[in-house]
Amino acid sequence: MHTQKAISIVLIPPPEIINDCTQKNRKDFEGGFMPISLGADDFIPHITLFMGIAYEPSIAHISAILDKLSQKHLPIKLEPTKVAKNWMFFKKTPTLLDFQQSIANEVEPLVHHKALADHYFTDPEDIITPDCFPWVEKFYYAHSFENFAPHITTWSTYEGPPPNTSFVAADLALCHMGKYNTCRRILWKN
Repeated sequence: MHTQKAISIVLIPPPEIINDCTQKNRKDFEGGFMPISLGADDFIPHITLFMGIAYEPSIAHISAILDKLSQKHLPIKLEPTKVAKNWMFFKKTPTLLDFQQSIANEVEPLVHHKALADHYFTDPEDIITPDCFPWVEKFYYAHSFENFAPHITTWSTYEGPPPNTSFVAADLALCHMGKYNTCRRILWKN
């Protein structure tokens, strides 16, 4: 039997946006308001474009598809619209929506959506709670295409203006998800 991984295909924002997210999160994490501490290498701030469960042998094929799509669609301009508690929302531009749809259409045949705790990356003390599973199970149908709502989960209580009016994202990654459907380990990056 092959190992299965809970995967997330994500846009990784540029360093200044990652730094903004991690600084705001760190204050709340250290104050006991948030359960995780974001970082550039673990619990990475990102915009999710797709979720699923992939068998280990499919990872190389998915990575090749992502390499092709990243060459066609990236870099991409992102426009933050607002920051509300725990979220930084982005304008769903035609370019961003086309990219998300291309990924969903090409990767969907290579995954399934029946998530189990064993599919997630964990540290010894981590517990994967069942409230993570519906996001994976329903992403293709409930959160893709016209239902796609681009955002970064900031893990912060900050509410206010976005850090920039727009920025360019050039990094696409395939993540092994961990607790709270976070990006814990990068399996592939363009």
